[in-house]
Amino acid sequence: MSLRNLGFYKELPYGDPGGISITEQAPLDPETKARVLHYLESAPVLAASQEVFADYFTGEAVGSWNVHTDGEWLWYSDLPHYVRTHDSVLDPEFLGLIADRTEVHLSQDELIRISIDLRNGI
Repeated sequence: MSLRNLGFYKELPYGDPGGISITEQAPLDPETKARVLHYLESAPVLAASQEVFADYFTGEAVGSWNVHTDGEWLWYSDLPHYVRTHDSVLDPEFLGLIADRTEVHLSQDELIRISIDLRNGI
């Protein structure tokens, strides 16, 4: 299983150096934005951290850095903040995939399997 990274903007500590910039904006219509934010925020936490992340633009402490997944995509808990506050761009494939989804449904066993696969580099 290979999870795709979402929101790994090149300027962020965990970012993809060849990825897109966090400064690229793609405002979503209010209904789509609300649906996307709900999806991102309701996804299960795959890994939790006590480390606090600061907003790239303002330096303001925003929240803890957790890793979320829906079984296909992987993102950090700061992604909804950047979408909500700065209209940071999201992968169009992700937006297409979740167009008909409202929530993430992963069992505890699925999360454990994903965690083991990631640890083993699968």
